[in-house]
Amino acid sequence: MKISSKWLKQYIDHDINSSNIYSIVHRLAILGFESESVEHITRNYDKFVVGKVLECSKHPNADKLTLCKVDTGSEILPIVCGAPNVSPGQTVPVALEGAKVKDFVIKKSKIRGEESCGMICAEDELGLSENHDGIMVLDESIKIGTPLNDLFGYEDIVFELEVTANRADALGYLGFAREFAFMTGTELKIPEIKITEASETTSDHVKIEILDPSACPRYSARIIKGVTVKESPGWLKERLLAVGLRPKNNIVDITNFVMLETGHPLHSFDFKEIAGKKIIVRKAANGEKFTTLDCKEYVLNDKILMICDSEKPVAMAGVMGGLHSGVTETTQDVLIEVAYFNLADIRETVKLTNIHTDSSKRFERGIDPNDAEYVADRAAALIMELAGGTIFHGIADNYPVKIGRKVIDLRISRTDKVLGFRIPPAEIIASFEYIGLKVDQKDADTLSVTVPTFRPDITREIDLIEEAVRLYGYDKIPEITLSTINLEPNENKEENSIDFVREILKNLGLTETFSKSMVDGKFCAPFEIKPVKIEHPLNEEMNHLRNSILLSLLQTADKNIRRKNDRIAIFETGKVFAYDNSGITEHNSAGVLLTGIRRLQSWNDPESSYDFYDIKGIASAFFRALSKNTPVFKQDDLPVYFDRERSLSAYIGDKKICTFGAVSEQVLNIFEIKQDVFCMEADIEDIGAAAAVDTFGIKELSKFPKVIKDISVLLDINENASTVENYIKKTAGTIMTDISVVDTYRGEQVGNDKKSYTYRMSFQSFERTLSDKDLEKLLEKIINGLKKDLNLEIR
Repeated sequence: MKISSKWLKQYIDHDINSSNIYSIVHRLAILGFESESVEHITRNYDKFVVGKVLECSKHPNADKLTLCKVDTGSEILPIVCGAPNVSPGQTVPVALEGAKVKDFVIKKSKIRGEESCGMICAEDELGLSENHDGIMVLDESIKIGTPLNDLFGYEDIVFELEVTANRADALGYLGFAREFAFMTGTELKIPEIKITEASETTSDHVKIEILDPSACPRYSARIIKGVTVKESPGWLKERLLAVGLRPKNNIVDITNFVMLETGHPLHSFDFKEIAGKKIIVRKAANGEKFTTLDCKEYVLNDKILMICDSEKPVAMAGVMGGLHSGVTETTQDVLIEVAYFNLADIRETVKLTNIHTDSSKRFERGIDPNDAEYVADRAAALIMELAGGTIFHGIADNYPVKIGRKVIDLRISRTDKVLGFRIPPAEIIASFEYIGLKVDQKDADTLSVTVPTFRPDITREIDLIEEAVRLYGYDKIPEITLSTINLEPNENKEENSIDFVREILKNLGLTETFSKSMVDGKFCAPFEIKPVKIEHPLNEEMNHLRNSILLSLLQTADKNIRRKNDRIAIFETGKVFAYDNSGITEHNSAGVLLTGIRRLQSWNDPESSYDFYDIKGIASAFFRALSKNTPVFKQDDLPVYFDRERSLSAYIGDKKICTFGAVSEQVLNIFEIKQDVFCMEADIEDIGAAAAVDTFGIKELSKFPKVIKDISVLLDINENASTVENYIKKTAGTIMTDISVVDTYRGEQVGNDKKSYTYRMSFQSFERTLSDKDLEKLLEKIINGLKKDLNLEIR
């Protein structure tokens, strides 16, 4: 927000000049208001005076030029003028020889053969507005020869503040001046309002109906009859121009001025355009059309709040007015709207229409619902002063449920503990009351603080503590050296489990990714669990909370594949969300994704891609790092988004820990991925439980040699390799130290309904060297068991 120091001085008695502005900017930053820029504005009219046009005649050599005789008070000058509106008797601004107009200096010269010794100026040439329709005509009562600096000379310092989203009150000059007055120890001067009202009442002439009170808790209006719409006076245009607003007419300029002054947006309607003399606040109908002030047509939906009369919409609530209901030069009766809208509904309109205005900026942050009378009266008083007219008595006000002030207890002891130092209670009380918070001493340790409704950001005790230290001054916080040792463990088991999983997966060579939990709902559909819909999403591509960690990994994979990243080996941990019988639940999940080229082609090695055995290897390595218990892989309880023929679930005991394998083709189609993708998905809580049952320790390594033997087994095509593996482990006992599948074969030699697996077994004793006889006896036991108990054929 731009702050004009000249305008600000209207509310506080403190000088702001070139010598102290940067000190003020520094102090404001400490108070919580950083300045993005400081601009020194100077309008100096050296060698400009007020003149009077005495004579006008046609230029002999140019149809569009006029020869003028102009009295400047000290001499009569010939001036060639190209403006169409110049005429004798006008009082005008004159640039004399040597004056600088924009980028050129006025000199005596001949224009088409006629002498010209000056220039009669338009408003844009003086920097007063963008108007270049003709020369500027001044009030005839101004004395000829008056230096223009006396009329329009201007010096100001404008600093642009970065106002945080929670401080909507500081988006008005009065709100900011309240903070500035506290900072400088000066008094806040709130403009007094004096109005003369007619006997006719506003509520008799306009009725207000609110069909959606949650979206519009309050709507107020005032009527001023018989106004004259014209150009605003110089001081008002000066105020608006200083902060970057373009003046339009006195009525619109007043509503903008009052919005900037109070922080509460207003809107002015041409009352004759309000059909039925009725205001209806409602949501738009789907497909309803509306044309805004800037002549753009919008197709609405039922999420957009509208201001309507008895026949049609007349404004987008809190955002922009309609093309046919605004104030024009023919307007005679004005209705001033002062409303309070739910900030979420205004954000919804802004998001859907992409219309950003000064009004919506304030409503989106939350304004004061209880200052409507003051704001309406302030606007009415200025309209009566600058546009004339009659103010109807009172306001028409629909405010079904009054929004009250919050009362919050602040404990001094709690404040001391949170801050780590003490702010004197008397200083807290004084600073709070300076900025409009009412404080009562409840007991020796407790202050009862009544928070005004213009501070919706203060809702809890911790907010008051933050406010106390902000007003005390962050630069005054003492440096404290703490030398304490906390012997009590302060561990977060959930965070520890997540860190443990992340460390394992990083050590397996995977790249960690981080994604937003807000996703497009169309990607949630394949993942079984009912997703959580966001009521007011930032945009339509972030309208749900993810219901699987694989959703985020698949989106990441899709982006990388599109960018020709051939090797993708990633993992992610994070929250997933779902509905259950108790409402919305959330839990931590971990996921792994492999796709693309595992190994690039080289002169001695062919290119290879990730397959099922890679993700199985990741799962196996993960479990080895996680637990000393060997997992059992089963082809059951598989989520529908995995390919059942190429996926397994991993169990430790009876507890399912994860699922891994190929993602189903249907899911890949939704993400527009055209290549195989292999994933692992696990719940962090289940992983933590599996890790917790183990007690890792140090054990002695065997002194005796290891012996390796291979065995090839013929299985049915649908038989699980882990069944054989588990049987061999159980039969061999503790003497077996490792077993893995080292080769598979499918083909005519074993039959179409069979497959061959070769298992490599490692044996090692802690007591002696294993002899050939020992191994032959053990292998015979394993082979006989496979034949007899599992009915398998040994190759």
